[in-house]
Amino acid sequence: MVIYSLGGLLLVLRPVASLRFRLFPETYLDLAKASWNAGLLVLLVSLPTLLFSSSPSIGVGLVLVSFGSIWLPSASAVGSYSHLLGSESGTENLVSVRKRPYSYTGLLSLFLAILLRRFELVGDIWKTALFLLAMVISDVAGWILLSFSGGFPGTLIGMSTIIITPLVSYFSFRRQARGESRRRISDRLSAIFHPSPE
Repeated sequence: MVIYSLGGLLLVLRPVASLRFRLFPETYLDLAKASWNAGLLVLLVSLPTLLFSSSPSIGVGLVLVSFGSIWLPSASAVGSYSHLLGSESGTENLVSVRKRPYSYTGLLSLFLAILLRRFELVGDIWKTALFLLAMVISDVAGWILLSFSGGFPGTLIGMSTIIITPLVSYFSFRRQARGESRRRISDRLSAIFHPSPE
């Protein structure tokens, strides 16, 4: 449990720990995307714990945490994605964004829309917001169950990611999105989700 918690915490703190992470935004986005896929795999692999764990609360807790932690990579990639969208050559490095609300990029776009305070930028934002809310509630419930099953105090590390992730995302975004860069981010995100007819 502690190892899983530390892995999530290290992913989230990666942008803070590196003084020059903005030089390698594509690399961090690749890492975050791989972490998203790994989270889905962990969820799939944790499903058998519902049947084979010694305590039902441990199995349910692991499945809830596995599902709940899927949002962390998208949130932690906000600074890198902001850097790409806000740079002058951002159109060359533009990360592929799909309009699917239940995807890594759907969540990433939701976080950017929230930070920009431009909710109209993302279509079907309510579906993505409900998906995010379900994951956060699942994450909290899972860590609480695991705490009652004997995982305390190690579960505090996992619970801390729920608070630390939005804070790190906010400060990473603020560092990348200033002035003209913020306008470019907004315009490019708008062009992705609302392309002009040709």
